[in-house]
Amino acid sequence: MKKFVLEHPVECREHGFTMIELLVVITIAAVLAALALPSFDSMVKRWRVRSAAENVVSAIYLARSEAARLGGVKFVRETPQGCAIGNGQWQCGWRVESMEATPQVLQQAEPSKGILIKRSQNGNEITFNQYGQPSGLGAYSFVIIPVADDQKNDKSRAMVVCASSGGRVRTLTGVDACS
Repeated sequence: MKKFVLEHPVECREHGFTMIELLVVITIAAVLAALALPSFDSMVKRWRVRSAAENVVSAIYLARSEAARLGGVKFVRETPQGCAIGNGQWQCGWRVESMEATPQVLQQAEPSKGILIKRSQNGNEITFNQYGQPSGLGAYSFVIIPVADDQKNDKSRAMVVCASSGGRVRTLTGVDACS
């Protein structure tokens, strides 16, 4: 009988990563995350400003179209409890409501976090007539800016929602007034 002898013994090798390899990958990931964090914060601020501007534009369009349908509506600033704001500031939210004896709320916006929304002409409401035009105001605008940038007077991330007396609504970026 012949005996089979292996000339080269089979090595049993484990599959996976060593602890050193794992620590190197985690260190590289942490360094990349630390480098990306400041730009991520800037991106979040820009997204909040853009989102608030789109919400304001949406509310203006809704108010105008519903005013034509219902014979007039109000675009009113909210002042919920615990939200301290000055005249002409709208960051605590707003609602679009009918002008009936018992107003019907057509749209309501929640408070915006981390941003400041200022209306060019101080005031807490805009009334739209049966033609969808702002009553007695003419043109108006809203400046939307991150709170930290407003304190530094940095307008680079600001957006302005401009509404003409004829009803045209447009947004401008990086400025703090309609031109």
